[in-house]
Amino acid sequence: MQPYALTTSQTEQVHAYLMACAAGKGTRAPTPAIVLGLCKHGLYLTRNFVRHGIPVLVIESNFSQPSAHTRYGHRIFCPDLHGSPLIDTLLALKSRVPVATPIFPTNDRMVEVLLAHYSQLSDHFRLPFPEGDLLRRLVIKPALNRLASDAGLDVPRSFSIASLEELEQVRDDLRFPVAVKPAMPMMSFKSRRCDDYVALAAQVEASALLHEPLIVQEWIEGDDRAILFGAYYIAGNGDCRARYSGRKLLSYPALTGHAAATESYDIGDRLEEGCRFLRGLGCWGLCSIEYKGLPPGEARFIEVTVGRCDWWIMGCGINGVDIPMAAYNDLTGASLPFDNRQTSAYIWHDIEHALPVLAENLLKRRWSLADGAKYLIRPKKDALWDWRDPVPFLYSVPSCFLGYIAKLFRIILRTLRKTG
Repeated sequence: MQPYALTTSQTEQVHAYLMACAAGKGTRAPTPAIVLGLCKHGLYLTRNFVRHGIPVLVIESNFSQPSAHTRYGHRIFCPDLHGSPLIDTLLALKSRVPVATPIFPTNDRMVEVLLAHYSQLSDHFRLPFPEGDLLRRLVIKPALNRLASDAGLDVPRSFSIASLEELEQVRDDLRFPVAVKPAMPMMSFKSRRCDDYVALAAQVEASALLHEPLIVQEWIEGDDRAILFGAYYIAGNGDCRARYSGRKLLSYPALTGHAAATESYDIGDRLEEGCRFLRGLGCWGLCSIEYKGLPPGEARFIEVTVGRCDWWIMGCGINGVDIPMAAYNDLTGASLPFDNRQTSAYIWHDIEHALPVLAENLLKRRWSLADGAKYLIRPKKDALWDWRDPVPFLYSVPSCFLGYIAKLFRIILRTLRKTG
């Protein structure tokens, strides 16, 4: 395969952008940051760094998505953010950016490709995670569960299943409902609940056809509000430079999916336990840990995120803990001021997904009308809307509106079928 090459025009545009950012900032301009991907949390990273006076180079393959229409940062096209073109693009930038330029990935596959080329990149760039095999073990569910169990965390009973034959072998040990998750990150789904053996067998068969091994785990009771998390930036010396605790309010799909809304929330000793677990393994950089259960002292371990930013990154920032800036200062040796005191000023929500899930929760009586009203009147910050950078939100409105209609129709139809 031929290496992917930036054009001379692209590299010259990068140089011109960095020179323009440096103009008027004195003898030493801030080191730029490289953000991989303009998903919604990549957008937050870009806005946040630029507003701290940091030049941002954003590498993306899809500039048609609404969040890519930001006015901030300098955009660089790369056809594949999960393969060799990404590495080729970064290596081409070495001559244009200073040593110790940090890279901020936004999904696990980016982390994997950066990890595979760690030694090739780390002489010039700074990555927010350690070299070696640890991160791979932490993103593979069976290995993660063993590490967490060995460290004394309360891990739900789990089985590794890759075929119907393996499922049949543990059939008598299963207690329904169960949670089903891909053993590897970024597969065809995030998580599902199966209420009986027939539903579980159908999922195992479908995943086997896609060569996706599964983790089948005992179900932990509670709705989305019982999913708690701690988020951290841990320096290479083990010093935790920033930490934040919160919980989900809404997920899409409900109960098993990605965050659609979160709030600042005190998870008690679980916040320190998560940090101690990660540091004890030698993990540092951008990371988070999830638990499920209420009260927090009875919550059980679910999973970790390591080496990258995720949906929690904006929830932390709008509530007083700027984890990206803690990472930037540590990786570059800078000392730029940033917020690092947790508040509970805002709910973070992704309006595209939050309102349909809220409607579903009300229709299915997971939430009371009082719960819904309380949610609606609380101050919020949206994943896309920003009055200083409104275009990403405006681009999302048509598809968001049509999506609302379709989602609400499906929710109402399913509810009527079950009650009819």
